[in-house]
Amino acid sequence: MILLTGTGISCSGISSEKLLIQAKVALAKGDYATAEREALKVLDRLGTHGEALLVAGQAAAGLGDLTKALQYFDRISDDKTQIAVQARFMAGDLLLLKSHELTRAEQQYQ
Repeated sequence: MILLTGTGISCSGISSEKLLIQAKVALAKGDYATAEREALKVLDRLGTHGEALLVAGQAAAGLGDLTKALQYFDRISDDKTQIAVQARFMAGDLLLLKSHELTRAEQQYQ
């Protein structure tokens, strides 16, 4: 597969943006496996993409894989953007509510 640099469009005709939309739709429907798979396709093409990592993290959490979810969230740059803030709060909530790790959760919330 060839990616047209800077466009997010592959020769297969499916843009990274469309894959991300498909991932978000699957996430909204509770189809976590599909959501993660589509988000990973975006990441394979673009390397790092905050929204794709956020969707992948939410999907992994939905599948009950908290370790993988936290790994996705941790890959999002802590640059104070809305996506970064969402990732930190989601990671904090997972650590607090699912893993009962108060200290690590507090670090995410800061």
